[in-house]
Amino acid sequence: MTGDNFLSQLPDDPTTVVHLLLHKFHERAQKIKKSTEPVSERYAEGNLDPLIELMIATKAFAERIDGISLKKPKLGPDGHKNFDLMAAFFDEVEKTMEPHFKAQAEKIAVERIERIEMETLRRLGQGFFYEFDKADVAKLEKLTHNLRNTVGGSNLFPADYKHRLQMQLKKAESEVDYRVSDLDAFWGLVAEAGVITSKFGKEAQPVAAGIRQIIDLVWKAQAKAEGLPLGAPFPNLLNGTGTKKA
Repeated sequence: MTGDNFLSQLPDDPTTVVHLLLHKFHERAQKIKKSTEPVSERYAEGNLDPLIELMIATKAFAERIDGISLKKPKLGPDGHKNFDLMAAFFDEVEKTMEPHFKAQAEKIAVERIERIEMETLRRLGQGFFYEFDKADVAKLEKLTHNLRNTVGGSNLFPADYKHRLQMQLKKAESEVDYRVSDLDAFWGLVAEAGVITSKFGKEAQPVAAGIRQIIDLVWKAQAKAEGLPLGAPFPNLLNGTGTKKA
């Protein structure tokens, strides 16, 4: 198998995952090709099983992208032939995914330039930003860090959900600063708090409560930036509490 919990620690974006899986396949395939073992051992089940696992995962993730459908090769008892069939499968995946990889690379480049622009404007004191005071930055850093550790050490959450939640907390932690251009990484935690409370019950309450503390600090910064009164309550969107009535 691929080992090191590789598959359980993949990111959520299917294009990114397929790119990683392709790299992993080529890495392992090259190792097999360059092996000095006899052919019968080189293409034995122990060497090919991880490639089969990668192939199945690649197909599953690629087909999460609209319009993509891949045909899995029919493998048999001949290890060498199976290797060639899987290599052809991954070549086809690479061709199919090429426009998606290109679009993703362009998006990443644009986002990188936008981040540089926003950071430069932030340093110059220009543009629209949300501001946290020194005490709130320290609280956010501590809350996000502690929550990541709590989630990581918990046996309550399934591995895939635990990984997803940790990644979201890691992203929020990386966004903590005195002035930020958006709060998206933090607001994404609101839905997670709802899932945690509804799905995992009272045992997960400490995690949900920690997220609520983060959201309270984030709402404080957003309310301030939007000119709302100091201490304005976080609105309850389900019953309209905190919203202006017509």
